[in-house]
Amino acid sequence: MESIPVTLVSLINWGWLQIGPYIHLNMNPVILHIGPLALRWYGLMYVVAIVMGLWLIRRYTARKGIRGDQVYRLVWWCVVAGLVGGGLYFVIQQPDLVQPAAGYEVLFNLILIVVLLFLARRYRRPGMLMITYLFGYAITEFLVFFVRANIVVPLFTLDWGLKQAQWTSLIVFLLLIPLTLWARCWRYAEVIPEGEIPATYGIPQKQVKQATRNVQEESEHVSHLL
Repeated sequence: MESIPVTLVSLINWGWLQIGPYIHLNMNPVILHIGPLALRWYGLMYVVAIVMGLWLIRRYTARKGIRGDQVYRLVWWCVVAGLVGGGLYFVIQQPDLVQPAAGYEVLFNLILIVVLLFLARRYRRPGMLMITYLFGYAITEFLVFFVRANIVVPLFTLDWGLKQAQWTSLIVFLLLIPLTLWARCWRYAEVIPEGEIPATYGIPQKQVKQATRNVQEESEHVSHLL
């Protein structure tokens, strides 16, 4: 019997999604129209990502002694910075200013989240978890853009066959090296002793008790809502 070659493309070819050497999305970007407004898949994924992020960090922030209201205040700034910064960077790296962003980095980001959740209970020095995330993101973006359909650009006189996002990742990676060394020597980033709550370490005991009570009340409130 003649063997039939089976490729990855033939295994995943659902019309609107085809995965092979590249990921091809052939679907309507608009989910539905509400009057003049259009609900898009891209916007929905932003909402899902924000909700999932809040759900993932709720226990981590409580363990660090960070109150819920502090988390929410920070989240809104992160959302605004992410939307504005992501939009601007998308415009910069697209020569025609119109390809939707591909989802090649989804798998790498999921792996990175698992690694960060694993390290979150083991890191004792403030700031190192964020630095690890930045290192991981720079590395994953550098690798992913080898298969993304972006044009190769030189950096001044350097022509190494890299794309703009890869140059950005490389620069960020190099900048993180001195930042890591500085963070390890920063006097405000001393190692937190085992059993201490990072957000309240060094605060007088009376204030620690009040902060702990606030965290417990906030945790109970969040558990009730969930």
